[in-house]
Amino acid sequence: MVARKTLLDRLEETSIDRGFPLKYVKVPFPDVYVHFEEPLSRRHPDGRLFFLTGFYAFEESAESAQLIDPSFERIVEICYTYRYSSEALRIGAIALPLLIKPDDSRDLVTILDESSAAGRKDILDGGGTEEDIQDAMFTRESEILAAKILLYTTLKSARMIKRDDRSQLVAAIKGTKGAKRQKRSEKIKTAYDYILIGPEVEAEDNQLEELKRRKVKPHWRIGFFRDQAYGEKYLLRRQVWIAPVLVNANDTGGHPPPRKDYIVE
Repeated sequence: MVARKTLLDRLEETSIDRGFPLKYVKVPFPDVYVHFEEPLSRRHPDGRLFFLTGFYAFEESAESAQLIDPSFERIVEICYTYRYSSEALRIGAIALPLLIKPDDSRDLVTILDESSAAGRKDILDGGGTEEDIQDAMFTRESEILAAKILLYTTLKSARMIKRDDRSQLVAAIKGTKGAKRQKRSEKIKTAYDYILIGPEVEAEDNQLEELKRRKVKPHWRIGFFRDQAYGEKYLLRRQVWIAPVLVNANDTGGHPPPRKDYIVE
């Protein structure tokens, strides 16, 4: 899956600090890789740029955890991919296992914090250097962003488009010869099939144009996830996303306010 920049922008302006139940964290497929259309980045004191490029997520029943605590039903694990500047892609900068109970009503952000690297609270409470604090904050924001993306993929209203780039190239290469075949063969090496997730860019542009016509200066109004009652006598619950919207604020020169900048000099 590829998370559009428009989705990352909107999720950056979306809060899950409202007691969102852990039970809603699910993986859309047993194993999935989510690639960020625009990676998150920060600069280390040594000058190297660190890029968080995406994450793997998988879900399985928690038989091993049930040997310790039978109340757990499943495990969702998130493992990130990253690179430094122009170096090769690496896996495992941050690994985050979430043990989830049936109908788990525990607060998602609280559990994310509890499941994170030991000592983070001490670091943020003044027990670490400035670099340690920035690393801890970056890690926490990355974990929360991954959880938001997984929440988004389970929504009924989620916009997900299947792209068969590699399959189309494989089909097109049949019956071709010479230079054309060689050219397509080279493209196949870097092409892949994927699911594009997130709102269209045009929708954002249209909204900006409307705001400009009304002479309203744009800013993001915070979005959030919440439970919605539905069904007979409204006894059932499902998660919905109240997306952030642009409203009047500081002048941005006709462009949406960017999501939070993680580059720390």
